[in-house]
Amino acid sequence: MHALELIAVRHGLSTKRTSTPAMHESFIQSVRSNGRIHEFGYLLRFYLKSNPLNALKSTTVGLKLFLHGRLFLQPRKIKGTKELKAIIDKARSLGGAH
Repeated sequence: MHALELIAVRHGLSTKRTSTPAMHESFIQSVRSNGRIHEFGYLLRFYLKSNPLNALKSTTVGLKLFLHGRLFLQPRKIKGTKELKAIIDKARSLGGAH
């Protein structure tokens, strides 16, 4: 469904209130930087791009996850991030991974 919504946005067939493009770009940036999703950075970037006030709704859950060692403030990177960046950049140059 997210892919279909991104296609609709590209072709001007979607409303401006959709958050999927911001979500998608935040996800791709996190994976490109770290080789994997960094939840805290991903959500921070997403809320700043979409609606920062919505972040307040997630603070209780985020704090519980952090206190239980399930949410990390610093990203954990994988080996081979340089190669993964090259793959994502190539996909973007071919019209994918926007």
